[in-house]
Amino acid sequence: MALFKNRKNVKEQEKETEVQQSAEQPQKREAKRTALTSGRMAALYQKLYQWIFSVNISMDVYQIESGEDSLAGRQLPIRGYYHDLYAALSAGVIEEQRDAFDEMFGAESISRAMKEGKTSLGGIFCASDFGKESPDDESAPKSEDLSWYEFRAEWDKDINLKNMVFIFSVRHVSSDLDAGAGADGKVSDVKTDGDSETDWDYTRAMAFNASRNGITFEYDAENDCMYVHRSKRGGEGDRVTSNFLKNLVTRADFMVSHESVSSVKEALRNDAGRGILEREILYRKDGVYGAPFNHYRLRTAPVHEENGIRWIVGILDNVEEESAERRRNSEIASEISGMLDIFKVKIYQINVTQKLIFNIVQDETGFHREDKPQNLEEYIKKRIANGRIAPEYQEEYLHWLESEYLHRKTGRGPYEFVAMIKDIGDLDYRWYSETITAIKSMPGHFLRWRRDDTEGHRERDLAYQSKELEHLTEYNGEMLDTLASLVEFRNVGNYEHIGHVRDITKILLEDIQKRSPQYELSNRDVALYSQAAAMHDIGKITVPDYVLNKEGRYTPEEFEIMKKHTTSGAEIVERINLPGQEQLKEMIKDVARHHHERFDGNGYPDMLEGDNISIGVQAVSLADVYDALVSERCYKKDYGFEESMNMILGGECGVFNPCLIESLKACEPALQKLYINRN
Repeated sequence: MALFKNRKNVKEQEKETEVQQSAEQPQKREAKRTALTSGRMAALYQKLYQWIFSVNISMDVYQIESGEDSLAGRQLPIRGYYHDLYAALSAGVIEEQRDAFDEMFGAESISRAMKEGKTSLGGIFCASDFGKESPDDESAPKSEDLSWYEFRAEWDKDINLKNMVFIFSVRHVSSDLDAGAGADGKVSDVKTDGDSETDWDYTRAMAFNASRNGITFEYDAENDCMYVHRSKRGGEGDRVTSNFLKNLVTRADFMVSHESVSSVKEALRNDAGRGILEREILYRKDGVYGAPFNHYRLRTAPVHEENGIRWIVGILDNVEEESAERRRNSEIASEISGMLDIFKVKIYQINVTQKLIFNIVQDETGFHREDKPQNLEEYIKKRIANGRIAPEYQEEYLHWLESEYLHRKTGRGPYEFVAMIKDIGDLDYRWYSETITAIKSMPGHFLRWRRDDTEGHRERDLAYQSKELEHLTEYNGEMLDTLASLVEFRNVGNYEHIGHVRDITKILLEDIQKRSPQYELSNRDVALYSQAAAMHDIGKITVPDYVLNKEGRYTPEEFEIMKKHTTSGAEIVERINLPGQEQLKEMIKDVARHHHERFDGNGYPDMLEGDNISIGVQAVSLADVYDALVSERCYKKDYGFEESMNMILGGECGVFNPCLIESLKACEPALQKLYINRN
């Protein structure tokens, strides 16, 4: 409430002050109003922008809006062809920068920028002093005849592409003119006689300013009165604020933010020696309380009159997007700097001509080359002597000292290699990736990018080992299939049994993964058990043919011989060498020994019970029984799918895990598909 009350008091005070001034000093008030069209803003523009042109690029024409009609010693008509104006400007730019100037401000470049949705193009170039007459001879200009100029082309964001109009401005940014001083160190007096030519310049300047979304103002330093120029549309006049600096703190929420108050005060307490000042402030364009603050660039300049400086003129340009871009760039620079530190990235510049190496450092404004270089030969040999470069890589760095070595290495693009380096504080060598590229614009100069690649090297090494293991696994798998096929070859009429058991095991275990998550089966477990299933009968290699291929029932003695294929199989697997596949080997042993165990403990050879039998082996057991029932053998016909299922569910083949039985019933259609083409 206190804040709103304060606002009300301020407004009432302003109103009372204006009423009092209107009643007591009508002539003085009228004089202040007259000052708004005095041409002071035109004077400011003439200091900030020596030339302002309006250009229609579609029609290739221009018009001088403000400034002299001579440019670089050439007389320019008030209206003319843009290509003539552009040629005069381009001819004045120094040869080293002329291509960049042509690429930026050529008619095709500006047209393309407009079509791409841009709203401005700008740059600072070194050029002949356009304000001086050209020398009589045709020789190159002397250094004292060169100055730095800012060239800007700006247009409305909603430009009509059929009538492409833009404002082209030229500003002298060398220190003497940028301070607003003439040859005698003073700013020329500004006429205020209201002559039509000065008013015309002011009007043009205001129109130009409006196209740039800027705000112009005049400040009466003697009476502490601010005149903010606003649109005259709809009868709305200029904003006039009395006692501006005096009450700035209390009214900060209306126009400028509290953190910008000191900058505004400094700018408006200008003096002749400081010339044009530039600050960035937070400002409310319409002075509406509660509206968001935007970033504006504040530029002010004093106006000299007969009795000294009474008026300060200024421009506010909206730079919210520019400020946001700077903040983003600062954040990006900070992030990049952090990433460079994390990955131990260092950047250097190498000058092989002078045998120097520079550190490249980074701050919020970008990358910079340190002023103090190191001798390249001393840099390399010192690190070799200190053992910081591993012996097997020292020769590579010594090659850098050879004439033309880096030129040859980078002739076809970046030169890359890896080396083991020990930085200060490191106990062991680490792998570093080195990349060197030539700087085309600076012959004899190279950029060196050094990055810690230890983790990447380890990953590549592991990937290589994994690939080798993959090849080995493939080989081992083929070897195991070959061993398993020996059993099929000896077991007459049983040629497809191994493949069926492997496929059925995989189908059952994939269903167990979803239906019975308590077993925590991974995809790798499923793959390994399926591969191990092919070896479940490997022990039958030791069973005599008369038992293995007997067509009738086994005698008790023969059955005991057959039962030994479980333990024999485990012993055979134990002797197989499977390097890098210890887990698979253990699973094969488990499957070979226990695939005839039963859930109720009535199996063999160890009479294991329940989940003391691994779930993978239980799946192999059920798969073995299912295939035996639905397949024809030398001693029996197949029982068919329905009868086989009834026999398993009825317990005629032993007791199986209820979870596996549920998976068997769910997967029955998929299992039957394995046998569709068996006839």
